Amino acid sequence: MKSSRSDTSVLPGAPMRQDAPQALLIAYVLIAPLLVCWLARGAQADPVCSDVALVLAVDTSASVSSGEFLLEKRGIAVAFRDPTVLKAIERAGKVMVSAVFWGDDDMPKTQSNWVSLDDQSGADQFARDLEVTPRQVTGDTGLGAGLATALAKIMSPDVCAVRKIINVSGDGEESSAVRGKHRSPLPSQVRDLATMANVEINALSISNDNPELAQYYSRNVITGPDAFVVDVHEYTGFADAIRRKLIREISPRAVSELPPLPEIERLN
Repeated sequence: MKSSRSDTSVLPGAPMRQDAPQALLIAYVLIAPLLVCWLARGAQADPVCSDVALVLAVDTSASVSSGEFLLEKRGIAVAFRDPTVLKAIERAGKVMVSAVFWGDDDMPKTQSNWVSLDDQSGADQFARDLEVTPRQVTGDTGLGAGLATALAKIMSPDVCAVRKIINVSGDGEESSAVRGKHRSPLPSQVRDLATMANVEINALSISNDNPELAQYYSRNVITGPDAFVVDVHEYTGFADAIRRKLIREISPRAVSELPPLPEIERLN
């Protein structure tokens, strides 16, 4: 399990005055749906849950060009039609997936519906939904707000799963706090809430403008057993990176004598 670490070391000079009432309010807003879910399930008999619930949190901030946005969407769509990804989904059992497109923390996040990947047709439906999703969010890199939206979505009372995973991808560090616009929780604060709720977060960093981005995600974003970052240098490598990442995080964990995979996996 990744330990809690602070954003302070990676956002020098950022306004960090997060008073106790505001922190408690953020925690309540994000955790309340989970408490409602637990209470609701207490009145149900043997609810049918998925094995894996997965939310893709995709960066569409201003640093992502229109061409790069298309590479993101097409890369995810291709991945969900890839035979090796489909095999990983089959091995995982019952899998449900959704997507959140994030950018400026003041802008509403585009969200897709949940899709059950019971067979190849479900995966193809999700791929087709993403291919026609318009770009509606841009602006600053509100990574914390994007993660908070993904966490609230996966903690919704109608989401029941043995494993809950957020797959976040982006090409920059949180910028709203640096610009003095901090209204949403920082990435590390959302990570800590996810840890409390037993939600895993893995990351895909596109380090075309920031060679240290993978380390930033490792320090401030990822959490969970065997949490990891896949790093790629350019958006042209996004499709292969997201395919490899999906296989690694969806596949059931198995006891093995093989050495553990690296926390940061760098692709050329």
